[in-house]
Amino acid sequence: MELFTLHVVSRMMSRMQAKAQLKLEDYRQSMEGVYSTSVGKDTLDEAPMACKSLSDILDVIGDTVEVIDVIRLVYNFKAAEK
Repeated sequence: MELFTLHVVSRMMSRMQAKAQLKLEDYRQSMEGVYSTSVGKDTLDEAPMACKSLSDILDVIGDTVEVIDVIRLVYNFKAAEK
């Protein structure tokens, strides 16, 4: 059996929609427990709420893969425009 790591992120909102619709406080709360110095209004378009959930992604790819482990985010870095 061949094992490999797959990193999948699929946007649910455009960057413009995310910046217009998401709240910074919700973004901060969603990142609790994750070390990051880059959670702010400049990276709001990268908030987890702008992306599809793991369960949504697994619903689509579940018949083609066997997921043996899910690695949880502990560190996050995103470059912000200045």
